[in-house]
Amino acid sequence: MPTAMPESIQKGPFFVNLDNALNNPTTREQVRADLQDWLKKQPLDNAAFAALAMKHKVFTDQVGGITAAAGRDHFLNDWLAPATFWWSVKNTAEILAQALLRAIDLTAKTGLPIGSLWSCHGTAEHVDVAVGVNGQQITFIIHTNQPPAQTAGTEPQNLFMVRNPRPPKMPGDPKEEGVQIVSITA
Repeated sequence: MPTAMPESIQKGPFFVNLDNALNNPTTREQVRADLQDWLKKQPLDNAAFAALAMKHKVFTDQVGGITAAAGRDHFLNDWLAPATFWWSVKNTAEILAQALLRAIDLTAKTGLPIGSLWSCHGTAEHVDVAVGVNGQQITFIIHTNQPPAQTAGTEPQNLFMVRNPRPPKMPGDPKEEGVQIVSITA
């Protein structure tokens, strides 16, 4: 039986490919035009959004031993599809598209590269995207609640987080004390 993913910050292979697409000036402008066109069509079509990711090579056969089609299907069914996805947020694709456009605008204005991450934390269902800029890059972080199971193709990350202790989840669980360093390098 699959276990819940731990709270984590990840830069898996799909996010590396997203960065590659967004940091190539020609591809970035194609992504911008495609996202703008997609947002004009009502109702918004999740399958068409997943197809855009496929078109711009976010999903490739080389990623984590998963085929491009399987990556697209995972994105569509686990992230976007109303009947099967990991959270009940109905407009996930629109949130992602609008945030991507903001990140693309910032990189066009600053010339800085985009670095994307996924942060899954908490149990309250949410999909939010933080886009920020500093002197080195545009940071694009997708925040979601923890999905129900570890996904295939997740690779070890050289990331960690420092956090305050969390309250016990169940009566009888040990109380965490002191600041913790949680490794994301499985």
